[in-house]
Amino acid sequence: MKILIYTDTLSERLRYLIEVVFNEITPYTFEITNNFDSFLHSNDLKINYSLNNAPNCLQIIPFELLFSDEIKPYKLNFFEPENIVAFEENLQEKNQYIYSHDFFAVVFFIISRYEEYLDFMPDYHGRYTAKKSSLYAHGLHKKPYIDIQINRFFSTLKIIYPAFEPKPLEKIERTLTVDIDRIYKYKGKSSLHLFSKCVKNFVFFNKNELKCIYNYVIKKQPDPYDAYNFIHNFTSQHKTKLHVFYLLSNKGKFDKNIIDFNLLKQIYSLFKTESRQGIHPSYHSNFQKDLLKNEIKLFEKFFNIFPIESRQHYLKLTFPDTYNNLIANKIKQDFSMGWSDSIGFRAGTSHTFTWFNLSINKTSILKITPFCAMDVTLKNYLKLNTKEAIIELREVLKTIEDNGGQFVSLWHNESLGTDYEWAGWREVMEEIYN
Repeated sequence: MKILIYTDTLSERLRYLIEVVFNEITPYTFEITNNFDSFLHSNDLKINYSLNNAPNCLQIIPFELLFSDEIKPYKLNFFEPENIVAFEENLQEKNQYIYSHDFFAVVFFIISRYEEYLDFMPDYHGRYTAKKSSLYAHGLHKKPYIDIQINRFFSTLKIIYPAFEPKPLEKIERTLTVDIDRIYKYKGKSSLHLFSKCVKNFVFFNKNELKCIYNYVIKKQPDPYDAYNFIHNFTSQHKTKLHVFYLLSNKGKFDKNIIDFNLLKQIYSLFKTESRQGIHPSYHSNFQKDLLKNEIKLFEKFFNIFPIESRQHYLKLTFPDTYNNLIANKIKQDFSMGWSDSIGFRAGTSHTFTWFNLSINKTSILKITPFCAMDVTLKNYLKLNTKEAIIELREVLKTIEDNGGQFVSLWHNESLGTDYEWAGWREVMEEIYN
């Protein structure tokens, strides 16, 4: 059954929103029209997105957002008992054929990250934090709000059109993503460096670090950050999708990887047949745009392939600059859509979607794959122990299973290795992906 959507004005924002809802998140056969007469006489399943009266079809009273070219402040309010967010001036009284609010405009506001184009106070690293999000403010950030509301919307369509059968929920897909910020803790470092590290930790009586160095140097145990065989074996055994991102910079306080061709090539070769591998743009590439171009050239030189996927180091994501720079450098898919300070769904969905550039009101060619949890968030920001982290992650998994979608989490080779600072966290990942 085809879905026919009527609107007076075919704006770029509306075209994008319809494509996201009726194709990217839940694929249906659909058509948009601005011919009201043909809409009235059609036998298709009809959605009236206008103020015009059309009998016996679902009507959504439009809010101005999708027909504007401006970026100006709007506020989403929370309403019970429906547990929805909506623009208060657009809320509708209960009616079988009139939807409760402009669901399209709300989805667009959230998934476009509209509020991140407005003025806000960033954190120390210049990032938009979860606490500033509308979803976080209303306690809706830990669930894929858009996915939930899309399912609710199609359930409403079935009430009006009993012959309509909503698509069955897709089986949850689990994807493991790993950022390699520092390939090794000790390997590749000079003897002088290791000696000075021993002296420093002896002075401060850091027994754990001294034991770690002793195990590596004297007992010849693997480097604590060497989790590569474990990751390879685990994802192969469980047939888990794997994406690996390489930081190829060692300049500055926040970019400290070892740029060693042979070491990096060994890791890349291990994952070559089992995973997708991409670039991890450096912290400072956000301030010096040419750095990303140089890092991509280094990626090509080392691995003999052009990277088409990326994730920002420190999750430094600024709209629209970050994504514009990725597109300019021919990156096709980015995995940075998530928060550093909270688990949850920054764009309200667990599905991959196309980025809409609000600054020029155009749909881009860049695909966005959101993640819902990061190891550093769980341990360092939320201060959870391993048991608490498993409980939180299971709850996120459950909400994705209930609404269809993909579970994507962010880990580091450090947290999946054997370093004492991350003791027990490898088991957290295993528990969730088993």
